[in-house]
Amino acid sequence: MRTFIFAGLCLLIVSCISSDAGAQGIGTLRDYIDVGRVVLPLPHPPGTPDDLRFVVTQPSRVETQLELQWSKVPHATGYRVFRKLEPVVFANGAIAAPSPLLGESAIFPYAWHEIAQINDDGSSQVHFIDTDIPPPDLTTSAAERRRLGAPYCYKVEAYNNAGMTESNTTCKRLRGINAPTNVTGEATSPTSIKISWRGQSAFEWGYKLYYRRAYETGYNVFWYNAAGSDSYEINFLSPETEYCITVTAFDYYGESERQNDICNINTPPEPGSPPEEHNFTVQLLRQIVYEGPVPYVGSFPTGGGLLPAGNLIQVRSTHWNPTLYFVKPGKSTADCNDPDAVIPLNTNSALSSSDMEMLYGSATPRLPIVFLACAAATTPLLDAIPINITYIKDE
Repeated sequence: MRTFIFAGLCLLIVSCISSDAGAQGIGTLRDYIDVGRVVLPLPHPPGTPDDLRFVVTQPSRVETQLELQWSKVPHATGYRVFRKLEPVVFANGAIAAPSPLLGESAIFPYAWHEIAQINDDGSSQVHFIDTDIPPPDLTTSAAERRRLGAPYCYKVEAYNNAGMTESNTTCKRLRGINAPTNVTGEATSPTSIKISWRGQSAFEWGYKLYYRRAYETGYNVFWYNAAGSDSYEINFLSPETEYCITVTAFDYYGESERQNDICNINTPPEPGSPPEEHNFTVQLLRQIVYEGPVPYVGSFPTGGGLLPAGNLIQVRSTHWNPTLYFVKPGKSTADCNDPDAVIPLNTNSALSSSDMEMLYGSATPRLPIVFLACAAATTPLLDAIPINITYIKDE
């Protein structure tokens, strides 16, 4: 009789377990073992937290907390959260010393540390908020400030009595490198622009200089690996072109935000070749007078204006000429004895720029030019006195 009752009870237990297994997430009859005369469930290891992600709780570049979220894992009874900090790598390849402020061990500075244990409460989504992140004002040294820019990395371990599984690692950098300020550009030649800025990060590796023609959308990018620099000259640009520029900083972990473009930086045109100078000898011809200084007249161009137009650059006497007295505007050769009415041109000398301005209204007057001068009477009288002029032709 006892044997019959016990056998019936066992059948009843197996039947209940089989009917409730699907609802409990325990398994089927095959997932149970017979320990002596008692039937026990065979535990499953938990699944893997495969969708570990960050939720933005402080949309700022100075976050002091991070929220992690992942989906409920089948068969997990709880979760352990681990965190580590990535090492800071400087521009020379050196790795920063551990930071006691951030809880890094001097022996295992970048090892995983368990920071929380969470029991499974049946929710479809599991949340954890890490508030153990120092704000920037807790540090004083430049090294500590830079340390706070390193990524925080997390992984989650799901567990139950049968074992544990790990998630993939996910990392987030809370405080990126600061963008440079005071960005300016100045054309230094027809093909060069000097870009200047003021760095805002203590340990940047260098800068990225973005530049483009104003009518283009794509950028040329120059990586300037010079930490602490504040300017660079971009060459091989186009003359007479408007350019737009901007500058970012970068380090081991990435690049700063890119600010708005600065445009209206115009390269000047290429300088033309200096105009070719031409020389010509003009003969000043003697005019008929009966007494006093002898007037001489000449002009350039001659020959009916067959020579091209241009500008007069210089008037020079020859080494054998007598002194010539060029008559000022509004005066005549009858005034040649008046020192205020004439400008002397001595032997083997040239009229100065101011002399040219007084005589012709400009230091480089336009052609044609009429030359009116006097000379002292000589024996015999010279029928012509040559002067050498220099001029440039119009393009």
